[in-house]
Amino acid sequence: MVRRKRQSSPNSFRRQASAQVRRELRPFRINSVLFDDADKVFLQRLGRLFVAPRAPPVAFVGAGASTAVGYPTWRMLLEQLHQLAFGKLKMTSGNLSAYVSSLRKYQDVAWRAQEYRDAIANEKLYLKFLRKQFPRGSKKNRLLHALVQLPIRHYLTTNYDQELERAYQEVHGNSLRVVDWFDPQRAAEWISHWGDHDEPPTCVYLHGRMDEPSSMVLTEKDYQQAYFQANGNAQRLAAVLLLQPVLFLGFSLTDPDLMALLRQANALCLEGARHYALIGLGKRSEIASRYAERARLRRKFGVNAIFFRPGDKYENLEKIVSYLVEAAKQVSAPAKVESPPERVTEQYCWSRDPINPSDPLKGRFGGRAETHQWQSRVRIKRDIEMPRWFHVNVQISARPGSRARLSGRVDFFVHPTFPQYRYWAFESKGVAQYTFYCLGSFTLGVQIHKDKSFLEIDLAEIDGAPLDFQFN
Repeated sequence: MVRRKRQSSPNSFRRQASAQVRRELRPFRINSVLFDDADKVFLQRLGRLFVAPRAPPVAFVGAGASTAVGYPTWRMLLEQLHQLAFGKLKMTSGNLSAYVSSLRKYQDVAWRAQEYRDAIANEKLYLKFLRKQFPRGSKKNRLLHALVQLPIRHYLTTNYDQELERAYQEVHGNSLRVVDWFDPQRAAEWISHWGDHDEPPTCVYLHGRMDEPSSMVLTEKDYQQAYFQANGNAQRLAAVLLLQPVLFLGFSLTDPDLMALLRQANALCLEGARHYALIGLGKRSEIASRYAERARLRRKFGVNAIFFRPGDKYENLEKIVSYLVEAAKQVSAPAKVESPPERVTEQYCWSRDPINPSDPLKGRFGGRAETHQWQSRVRIKRDIEMPRWFHVNVQISARPGSRARLSGRVDFFVHPTFPQYRYWAFESKGVAQYTFYCLGSFTLGVQIHKDKSFLEIDLAEIDGAPLDFQFN
């Protein structure tokens, strides 16, 4: 294999990419809401999901989506339960005092809620408390009004309020169909038909509703019954996470039961990270550790995290969803994809593309990383001596099960920051491969000379690629 010389530093390429991100986001004025270019790029990718030919993502709505209209967050609800259970209790024992004070430190919210419920020891008082905490809202939930304007197929929520139904009714003029997750027959029927085009949008209450406090999933016992004792509930939710891209909003992604299902679905999924989560960060420690947290969520759970500054009562979350609504309205057709001429020239590869000025090969080699005959495989390794640089090994071969057999030469067309526009390799044992040495990602064009076919590989979307490689 021929080793190419090290390319010149693509600092200008990175500056162009950052400038392009800023230009695209400026009309919606959310640059100050997000933290860095990684958040902006993932937000743009999420926006493209809503105009893609395949079904749009499912929305998974958590408590953060209802705080703007006065409903309590988990933290607020647990504090109220703490006061109800122990507020009037006289601490006559040092052990009891230590136990009560240490409860607030535990992150296991379901277990804490169970301890409070057991300490209250009055079921009627407990249910009365829940009714009081979740009355029917009188304010307009602007976040949910924006959310239901997106082309979302179905809505899943762990909230107890009915604000989603209310927002959908006010925006669309018709009712949102509701499925009881604890009815095995109806839930299974919904999953079996949820991809049908004639199926109406559905709201699935995973943890019960406020008009039936006894059905609300809040404590450890409730969770055990909902996820482990109820027939098929956990399996059905795992199927949703496995079969369809999901947008999480109003979640901190710390629920151990949900994260266990996400981890299982990620292990079984072959598409890599395809879920998205809008996560607000307010503490300095959270903001400082967002790089590692983004990498953890992506690799372990298959979730692309978009971090943002919450603002007062999560008002910035509504700005982000409104940006997605406006982006979906402006893009009426998929991005332009073209096939190059049979003889690819330097002028074709490196001519300035008005659509993707920082990545001129994007969308110009067919837009697909594999065909019914050929497949690509990319391995990215960091250089040990120079950690900012990466070895990118690209392999082209016949797809398993196809009758095609690779032979002859394969050309690789690269970014303008390289010394030359084309490199090539010859087939050996059914594989043609080349290793590039570079600072960051770009779109790679491939021509297979045997049948004159083309592949297009966006290295920024390779599953498992280091984040500094993706966004350089």
